[in-house]
Amino acid sequence: MKINNQILSNFMNKKKLPFVFVVVAVLLFFFTYQKCMPLIFYTLFAGVLAVYFWPVKMILELVKDKKRGFKNIAVSIVSNWLYNAVLCLSALWLYYPDSLQMPFAIAGLANAVTGLVYYFFSIDDERAIYHFILNIPCAALC
Repeated sequence: MKINNQILSNFMNKKKLPFVFVVVAVLLFFFTYQKCMPLIFYTLFAGVLAVYFWPVKMILELVKDKKRGFKNIAVSIVSNWLYNAVLCLSALWLYYPDSLQMPFAIAGLANAVTGLVYYFFSIDDERAIYHFILNIPCAALC
């Protein structure tokens, strides 16, 4: 079976791979929460994705476009940090559900408010979608 290279390159060029990763992370979270999968699968995936969003993606964004203003840099830092926080807290919450209820709720609330701000002020629609998708586990568990 041959994969069409143009479809794959269009998929990669339009930055849809992080979107797929976020959706897969939410699905893996629910499968793990329902005990359909071992905890280690979601923990590893969320850990790798959290490392991708916080230092790797943020550094790549800053290096790629050095002429960005303060607002765009602040949006990048806040968004990537919130993605990291929600992914890490959700993985830890599966191991310690009683002790991490409040930090997970606070991270979910901060994630929702940030997504709404990005959406209503048209700062970055792609980031707003990521915030809303990553808020699904927070809303389901709190």
